[in-house]
Amino acid sequence: MISILAFLFVFSVVVLIHEFGHFITAKMLGIKVYEFSIGFPFSPKIATLYKHKETEFTLRLLPLGGFVSFSNDSNAGESLEFLKELKWKRAIIISAGSIFNIISAFLILIVVYMFIRHVNLFDAMIASLQTLETAVVGTVKLIVGIFSGNSSMANLSGPIGIAVMAGKAVNAGFANLLYFTGVLSLSIG
Repeated sequence: MISILAFLFVFSVVVLIHEFGHFITAKMLGIKVYEFSIGFPFSPKIATLYKHKETEFTLRLLPLGGFVSFSNDSNAGESLEFLKELKWKRAIIISAGSIFNIISAFLILIVVYMFIRHVNLFDAMIASLQTLETAVVGTVKLIVGIFSGNSSMANLSGPIGIAVMAGKAVNAGFANLLYFTGVLSLSIG
């Protein structure tokens, strides 16, 4: 049960960061966002937490995932308004979620190294960058290996595997959960 709760918490934080990247970038570029939601997009809306201008901040019944809606019609899917935007604006908005996840991973890891491993800010930044580099290189090698036949899809973890890892991180203490959150944020980024 703790594994499931830890997974839901960590995954929700990572998704929130990702979706916030899309949201804030769209707003900065002058594109309307009609809904910012945490939860599976096709599950029923259980609460509207807040409404600011045209944007509703909502929770959905199934707590996995999240989305930003550029349409004021819940049945429309991706809105024509968004599709009519300049390609460079759409590209920036689409990539912003991943960029926010990478930045958050970097910042989370700095906190872990500074306050848990007691290193200074500069050394924490270097250690964080090294961790990110190791993760990115490992991911690229895994993907290349899968396509070349040298690695197996068995090396990947789905939601259940991630939930098990989240439970282990919780049992190992807050620092490990924070580290796991940073690594998961990078993986989703």
